[in-house]
Amino acid sequence: VRVEQAARSSLRASACIACRPGTFADQKLQECRACAPGYAAKSKGSAFCSPCAPNTFAAFKGAWVCLPCPPGLKSGKAATRCTV
Repeated sequence: VRVEQAARSSLRASACIACRPGTFADQKLQECRACAPGYAAKSKGSAFCSPCAPNTFAAFKGAWVCLPCPPGLKSGKAATRCTV
């Protein structure tokens, strides 16, 4: 998925860029947006962010991968932290 960006020239051409990992293409706003905490986008050009699976987490926005919970801790789906 690519997001259209207006080129800054007198030709008013447009160029497409692929959103980087950790972001998704917001077609309505026509820009790349960071994944919310608890979600990740592993691939370049993602159309959406996927929720972290149970027992994984993403504490900050813009994650490209969900991290596993440390031993003895667990989490639910789309977690931002792991708990006892």
